[in-house]
Amino acid sequence: MLDTYVFTVVLACKYEIHIFHNVSVCSVKIDMTFIMDSTGSIGFFGWLQLVDFVIDMVSELHVAPDAVRVAAITFAARATLEFGFDENTSRASLIQAIRNITYSEGAGTNVAGALQFLRENVHGSTGERPDAPDTVVVISDGSSNVRPYDVARESQRVKDLNYTVFAIGVGASGRSRFLRELNSISSDPDDEYTFPLDDFGNLGSVQENILKKACIKVPPSMYAYLYTTLSTVDRMFHFCRIM
Repeated sequence: MLDTYVFTVVLACKYEIHIFHNVSVCSVKIDMTFIMDSTGSIGFFGWLQLVDFVIDMVSELHVAPDAVRVAAITFAARATLEFGFDENTSRASLIQAIRNITYSEGAGTNVAGALQFLRENVHGSTGERPDAPDTVVVISDGSSNVRPYDVARESQRVKDLNYTVFAIGVGASGRSRFLRELNSISSDPDDEYTFPLDDFGNLGSVQENILKKACIKVPPSMYAYLYTTLSTVDRMFHFCRIM
């Protein structure tokens, strides 16, 4: 029976068939921050789609004090911490916290300020763990009009702290300035960590790629966590995807 499971898991990994639907895609120890554009240009319907996307993302995470923790920052001209890593220790409470985020309809797009806020007010505090890999997902619908020339510098400062940064740009297709900014925000290579989209309805198309990179490519030190936490079959599935 075990040999059958092994064979099935290897095939599932090889052909990217997700057979264990009851297993969280991300079950490793990781601190993930969502930086969400809350400017007026998004519009209320766009905001609802953005919130749904973040909820869909965290629904694939094993949220627990010793597994995945999530923080959220919103920004317009200024950045606001919506909740820190230590405030929601279950998936249900995290989803409710995301639903409770208020759309500010703010004026001004200050991505540099949001990244600076992350570095100065979230990094090393609000429950962030020094032994957990850090991932940031930045979601915006336009290039910065507040401190635009600081974006590259602030994003590099974040990456220098060993953050993996994903940049999602809604409406970035055909907008060269916006795309350049997204590439400066994201980790390298750009074609793996920058996601230009036509509209908010396409957000779901990038979910799996982000989760694979953020949660599957884990340091060797995380293997022990997988081995001791997951069942035998689930371990094989995760190890297959890692390797």
